[in-house]
Amino acid sequence: YPAYTTMPDADTGPWYVTVADPESSYVFASAAAALSRALSLAGDDVAAGDWLERGERAWAWAEAHPASDYDTTQSAAEAAAELARTTGEEGYAEAFRTVGPFASGTDWSYAEWDPSTWDDALWAIANAAGAPTDLREAAERVLLERAARLVSQADARSVPLAVLPYAAVAFGSASTPHQSRLMFRAWQLTGESDYLRVGTNRSEEHTSELQSPCNLVCR
Repeated sequence: YPAYTTMPDADTGPWYVTVADPESSYVFASAAAALSRALSLAGDDVAAGDWLERGERAWAWAEAHPASDYDTTQSAAEAAAELARTTGEEGYAEAFRTVGPFASGTDWSYAEWDPSTWDDALWAIANAAGAPTDLREAAERVLLERAARLVSQADARSVPLAVLPYAAVAFGSASTPHQSRLMFRAWQLTGESDYLRVGTNRSEEHTSELQSPCNLVCR
C-alpha cells in the first residue's frame, strides 16, 4: 500500500497490478487530460501529448467496456469534460451532455443540500473552448448559483466559512472550508471579491493582496 510519508519515486514497497476496469479508466482519463494541460502550460509539449494520448486511450477502452454492476456516471462525465477542455473536441462535450447533470436538460441546478459532486466536471466544461455554448453557459450558471448561495450562508454564520449549510462548525472536518475551491473558481469567473473573502476566510481589506497568486492557482 502506498506510503503516506514517502514521495512516489522513493516508495520501495511492492506495487500490484489489477485488470482494467471502466471506473479506473475514466478516472485515469480525467487525470491524464488535466496533467496534459499542466505540462503544456509548463512548456513540455512532448509529455503533454503523451499523457493526452494515454487519456484518450483510457477513455476509448472504458467506453467500449461499460460497467455492469456499478455506477460510472460521475467518473465518465468528468473524464468527458476534462478531455473536452484539453482537446477542444465537441464530441467529448456531447458525451458529457449525455452522462452528466444536464442529461435531462440544461436547466438543472444543485439543490441546497447537494454535495459538490459535479463541480470539477462543470468547471472543465465551463472552460472548454470547443464545447457548445449552451453547455458552457449552463455549467457556469450552476457553479455561480451555488457559489453565491454559499457566500450568503457563510455570511449568516458567526464564523463565515465556505461549507455546506448543514455542516455544523463544531468539530474538525465540518470546520474546514471544503468549498473554498469553488469560491476561487467563482472569483475567477466574476472578479467579485466576496468569493475570495469567503474562500480565504479573510476580511475585505485583506483580499486584494491575494488576487495575483489566485489567478495562477485557479487555472
